[in-house]
Amino acid sequence: MEVHTGIHTAQMITSKKNKQKVWVFGDSYFEGPIIHPKISTYSWTKYIDTNFDLANFAKGGSGLDWSLQQFLLHTHKQKTQNDILIFGLGSHYRFNLKFIDDPTFQGDYSLDRYRLIAENDRESKISTIKKVYKQFFSNSFLKEFVKEYILHSSYEITEFDKTVAYLYFKTKDKFKKVLLFPIFKLPKIEILNDKNFYIPDFCMANIEYNNTKGQWDSRANHMSNENNQLFANSIIRWITDNDCLSKNTFPTYTENALLN
Repeated sequence: MEVHTGIHTAQMITSKKNKQKVWVFGDSYFEGPIIHPKISTYSWTKYIDTNFDLANFAKGGSGLDWSLQQFLLHTHKQKTQNDILIFGLGSHYRFNLKFIDDPTFQGDYSLDRYRLIAENDRESKISTIKKVYKQFFSNSFLKEFVKEYILHSSYEITEFDKTVAYLYFKTKDKFKKVLLFPIFKLPKIEILNDKNFYIPDFCMANIEYNNTKGQWDSRANHMSNENNQLFANSIIRWITDNDCLSKNTFPTYTENALLN
């Protein structure tokens, strides 16, 4: 597969009226335009929706397990052999807890900040996690669950890759083409890309990282209008021409931005 870094104009994109079915699952990097006065509606998914038959079940703030749940729920009895799947591999630390009615708030109960601490600074990690959970959990069982299972088990090492492996075997023969896009973390498991299954070698969150420090992020899908356009072009080229997605397409891309 050949990598292209040039862009198509909006006119060129919207002229393609291919109504190929495209399924999308993930978090805020993959959800459709949000009608909110503080947030741009210039989402890359808008261009996909123009050119394809888009079924988008992504939801901002949600985690990897919730996305997997939505995938199983909505595609279980569907005939998808001629369809395209785009799945955002979000955070496995955003727990799909039953008492969180709105998946948007899974991010509030997450251990995402755990990844922002230096890899060799375990004490700081634990301190950060305790601060995050103190404001939410008073139940002793939940405290012990976090302490003994999440912190002191293989969860960090295996959970993300287990989901990737499951999706590989679950989707490879069920869809015409599958794109699993890492958002915050690259899988360590080695899965070979082939003609109908593809995992890019870079994280979407590094395309245009911006620490909003708890403030509203006005960018659609956490990217500028230009990067949303570039991303849409890249997705369309992958669907139509089987081109690889490249981090070099995005001038704002910063390697390991989340850890800087």
